[in-house]
Amino acid sequence: MNDSATSSQPLKFYQTGTFTVGNRLLNPVMRTVQASIDRSNSINSGHRACQGCGEALGARYVVDAAMRATEGRLIAANATGCLEVFSTPYPESSWQLPWIHSLFGNAAAVGTGIAAALKVKASKAGLPNSSVRKC
Repeated sequence: MNDSATSSQPLKFYQTGTFTVGNRLLNPVMRTVQASIDRSNSINSGHRACQGCGEALGARYVVDAAMRATEGRLIAANATGCLEVFSTPYPESSWQLPWIHSLFGNAAAVGTGIAAALKVKASKAGLPNSSVRKC
């Protein structure tokens, strides 16, 4: 076995999907985006989702895409549900971004409050425009 090939990609069993055995053995050009060392990872390993949970994977892909689109400037408001329960049990969070837990039906209202607060903060700082985008 070629030691130089394995030394550049350390084996980390807790990152299933990133450096799993099948993906590591493929030619780097043929690997999925999951195997890219440059791929953003908005959710840490160690969350409490069931193995193979579709909601965890879907949330990861959506939040990673949103992080790329906003150049890392993202605050999430998440209503109570399974995603909230497995990823942010008090006092911990698996997320690598500001993640606000809201009640069942008011995540949109919380998001509106976040946008308003950021606009006021920008105004008080003397910035001409807030970086908050209108959707």
